[in-house]
Amino acid sequence: MFGYIKSATIKNVTTAGTVGTGIGGTGALVQYIDNRGPADAAVPAVIENCVNYANVSGTGTNGTGGLIGRIYTSVNPGPVYITDCVNYGTISLSGSTPTNAGGIAGIAWYGVITFSGCVNNGNVSSTINPSNYLGGISGNVNSGAKVVFEYCGNNGNISCTTLNGNGNGGVGGITGDMWGYALLFKGCYNTGTITQGPQGNGTKYYYIGGIAPSGRVVEDCYNTGAIVVAGTGNNVAAGGLIGAPFSQGTPKTLSITNSYSAMDGFTGTPTATTSYHPLAARWGISGSEEPTFDNAYYLLTAGVAITMPAIDTSAYEVADKDALIAAVLGITDTPFAPDITPNINNGYPILKSQLPAPTITIDTDPANVTVTEGEITESLTVAASSDLGFELTYQWYDEDGAISGATDATLAIPTGLAVGTYDYYVEVSSTTGFKSSTETSATATVTVEEKVTIPEAKPWVNPFTDVSEDDWFYSAVEFASKNKLVSGTSDTTFSPNVELTRGMLVTILHSLEGKPAATAEKFTDVAEDAYYAKAVDWARANKIVAGVTDTEFAPNASITREQLATILYSYAKYKGYDIAAAVSFAAYGDAGEVSDYAKTAISWAVAQGFIKGRSETAIEPQGTATRAEVVTMLKRLIEKYSA
Repeated sequence: MFGYIKSATIKNVTTAGTVGTGIGGTGALVQYIDNRGPADAAVPAVIENCVNYANVSGTGTNGTGGLIGRIYTSVNPGPVYITDCVNYGTISLSGSTPTNAGGIAGIAWYGVITFSGCVNNGNVSSTINPSNYLGGISGNVNSGAKVVFEYCGNNGNISCTTLNGNGNGGVGGITGDMWGYALLFKGCYNTGTITQGPQGNGTKYYYIGGIAPSGRVVEDCYNTGAIVVAGTGNNVAAGGLIGAPFSQGTPKTLSITNSYSAMDGFTGTPTATTSYHPLAARWGISGSEEPTFDNAYYLLTAGVAITMPAIDTSAYEVADKDALIAAVLGITDTPFAPDITPNINNGYPILKSQLPAPTITIDTDPANVTVTEGEITESLTVAASSDLGFELTYQWYDEDGAISGATDATLAIPTGLAVGTYDYYVEVSSTTGFKSSTETSATATVTVEEKVTIPEAKPWVNPFTDVSEDDWFYSAVEFASKNKLVSGTSDTTFSPNVELTRGMLVTILHSLEGKPAATAEKFTDVAEDAYYAKAVDWARANKIVAGVTDTEFAPNASITREQLATILYSYAKYKGYDIAAAVSFAAYGDAGEVSDYAKTAISWAVAQGFIKGRSETAIEPQGTATRAEVVTMLKRLIEKYSA
């Protein structure tokens, strides 16, 4: 797509199709990056979030890569950043000229170069004779380059099938050559098979590693791909992570920290000048120092017997897969996470950078609420979960934006809100440390209603001169007066011992119900304009009262105690109250005087404590009820069924 770029930025581009050999480099996106020159030395070249699906082939070019052929910045080099790029295409070399190939870039020749978040999923292969450098991310890193690989991965197979020993070569999951000043492999992984083809018996060197043939610093990396060494040639160093502890500069050192290798094993036949090791092999290079290991584990389950003449790392060997998983996940501040499903790394731990973004589910949205001005005690709550189990964070918002300090699942509705409506919602977020997700809840409306001030009830001042606090009926008279059930016989008298008429009682009950209208057959002794007429119609229509005969009600007759109990029993039944209670009243000496129609009502009234005997031996069912007795019984009934 681009032949040559300098101090340029390319983002969000996808390439596909077939790409053949170019001039100076072969890549589906860019052939050649040259970011040199004093005038623009500080201006970076950036390739970001680009994807290649094209199959790319090269024959003797300076570099063949899925996205970039060659990065060559030799004079006053500006930085080059290759970020979040992915290759799916196959990368292949053929012909007879030594060259380099990588899933992302063919060669990083000079300059300060960072590969970050890049992944190769395509196969990289070469049949060129004599020498090649092949890698999942970059084929070659030459002596003039200072390169960092961070959070890069390879899932493709990297294979060089021929080499006759007339040239140096290297094959690695991330890069095929580390002769440069590369400082760091951070958070990198390989799952593909790494293959070195038959080599001759010459004096050249050939290195192969799950991450790289050689290197200096390896942190938070893993390899679970097989290492295959074909042939019986000389000068081979093959390591599960690194082939040899060697890179440009002195001293030649290698450190491996928080990393592991777990593969099916090495395939090949060791010789006197061949070194194999499941972490880092070492061929006797002048000036090289022994590698250092910290939390470095390996599992070797198959393959050839391994000779390790220079490096003894038996202390880091793990017996089986379960033990390896436990050891790796047990690293302090582990860079690893359990495999998902598992389908990323065959059940072995993966880097946290490989986790997908968490899927956040809002389980319960905050509900709308109504509160009273100045009395706000309500809260809004959201319930959420994450499929990966990482911590959730919350941020609440109102019409003015984010609410300071509102970072919990529950938001206390702020006090001091004026009458009106207010909208709130919450954003729920989670991060793996590399990828983040955010979900937004539904909006909840808070309605603030005006506070209605109810005047404080004034204490009852007894207006009745014939009622004193010492009277047994005092509290009943107070209750009836305050609730306007019964009026006094004058402004200053209640007449507690005066008998109550039948018309007065139904009028009281009718008032309790809000004076509803009703039509019923008329009693001949109830005048239409009588104060109790509508109350009697309502009571008869609802079967609360019956007449003393079929045609007469006797509204002005004093009500007897058994009549009072019967009418209140019928009223409770009309209200739907529980009227099942019953006790025997046979202990009263005058129990035989209770009329048949009133026995059930008297039994209920006695059981509920609404009516009591006028003495321990007399219930006096035929005695007339006084005003004091009626208000007392009403008070007991209302309090009983309103509790």
